[in-house]
Amino acid sequence: MKIRNATLNDIKAMDAIAYPYWDDYQQWINEEYLASMINANSEICWVVEDNGIVVGFRACKDDSENRIWDGLICIRKDWQQKGIGSKLFKETNKILKKKGYRCVYSECYSENTASIRYQLKCGRKILCTMPKFYADDSDAILFYFEL
Repeated sequence: MKIRNATLNDIKAMDAIAYPYWDDYQQWINEEYLASMINANSEICWVVEDNGIVVGFRACKDDSENRIWDGLICIRKDWQQKGIGSKLFKETNKILKKKGYRCVYSECYSENTASIRYQLKCGRKILCTMPKFYADDSDAILFYFEL
């Protein structure tokens, strides 16, 4: 298992991994969006490979205040439940801390119980609920993790 910085050559694999998670959001989660994440944040976007095959990725955004926002953390469905997501989260958090970041923020739909479980499992804490946060007026839960 190898974690490395994502490159534009990884876009197709990343898009294929993200697609099953984001069926409803394909209008903005697509190859163009992923390329913009890598171009703007190349040092805080990673892929995890096994024998040269990209099996997951984490793409973050810097808000310019020493805080990081998790944009996407996705693991191929057939590679889940093997500790890959946890390893990716832990190893890349070490990199973020070395770069001087103090905190990682993320949000998810309040109905997304799988994401909520994963985020709490990773040690994130719930900061607040944000009513009508999304374009469809759904609520979001805001999480944070101190590095």
